[in-house]
Amino acid sequence: MLFYHKCQDCLTPFASTEKVIHECDCGGKVSYMGIVHGEKWKKTEQRAPCDGRCTQAHGPTCDCQCGGVNHGTGRTVATVVAEGKIKVVSTDDDILEDMKRGYKFRELRDKAEALFTKVYGGRNKWEREVRTARLALNHAIGLKVYDRREKAIIAFVLDNAAKLIPGGNSGI
Repeated sequence: MLFYHKCQDCLTPFASTEKVIHECDCGGKVSYMGIVHGEKWKKTEQRAPCDGRCTQAHGPTCDCQCGGVNHGTGRTVATVVAEGKIKVVSTDDDILEDMKRGYKFRELRDKAEALFTKVYGGRNKWEREVRTARLALNHAIGLKVYDRREKAIIAFVLDNAAKLIPGGNSGI
């Protein structure tokens, strides 16, 4: 059985015979996406067939779509919650490129975090400007398309580096 994973840093998807993998070749954290079925991956979770008001009910009446079959049983069934097409990385050059992307992302992320600390470090974290900047940086770091994520982090750095120098010229 093959399990599908994706690196959170270089954003490279890959399959493995191990269900739990903690680190990608680039050094980034890995998230589990699902089980490989042919050319697709599927992620399933155990969920109630009806909503919690039905399957977790204690009373005798049920107005649910199941007509009382699942009422009060606490039962769960395997439900497909995500699926997608498998991307194949075929050559050593592709793997090296992915590793470089992971290193580059972490370097850029660390610089953005250092800049955030330099600009907002001494201020109250509940100030509107500090919260807005934190949300913007978290959003940029969390993007799942590499080019968009890189551009968003660079935009954050440029916008906030200007706050350090009078006149707005950051020198970057």
